[in-house]
Amino acid sequence: MALAKSSGVFGVKNLKIFKMLTDAEGALPTWETTGISIPGIKSLKMSKKTKEVESRGDERLRDKETTFDSLDVSWENEEIPMDALVMIGGEAAIVHTAAGTGPVTPELNQVIESSDSVGSYFMIQCDTKRGSTAKGVKNVGVEIFKVQGSLSYDFVGEGFATCSFKGTAFACDGTIGGVAHPYRRLTFADGAITYA
Repeated sequence: MALAKSSGVFGVKNLKIFKMLTDAEGALPTWETTGISIPGIKSLKMSKKTKEVESRGDERLRDKETTFDSLDVSWENEEIPMDALVMIGGEAAIVHTAAGTGPVTPELNQVIESSDSVGSYFMIQCDTKRGSTAKGVKNVGVEIFKVQGSLSYDFVGEGFATCSFKGTAFACDGTIGGVAHPYRRLTFADGAITYA
């Protein structure tokens, strides 16, 4: 039986981000090989942004062209990932202070945010928990190639804080899988997915 081209999906897990290194016209973009895990992922949303250009004349609409402009991307997760904050927010590094270096100073890890910081482009990779096994699909993988945005935090009384990301996925300058200027890729597999 041929692998299905449609699948039900359930849940989201194993979300990682990879800093983009190069994106040259016509070439395969490159990313760091070691990703940063986003712990406690709860949701990932993607929606197309389109642009419409209308042709009007003779006091009527004569034609309309709709083009795919970019993707709005957002996620929500349960923990604050400091390494991701450094990459996404463009901060220099996590500043570590060993215990006891000042009067009753605990061990510290700090990210100091600055108005001069500029975030990096990065790729998102994640998996769903399952596909439609009746159709032979066991795993569905999502890749969004060139993303930039910002993290925010929601602290609540008597509840767990949540971290959320909001950003934009741009078309790559390069080529992936023979396709020029790609935004994202969905992969259906009958086994474990190995990202290229």
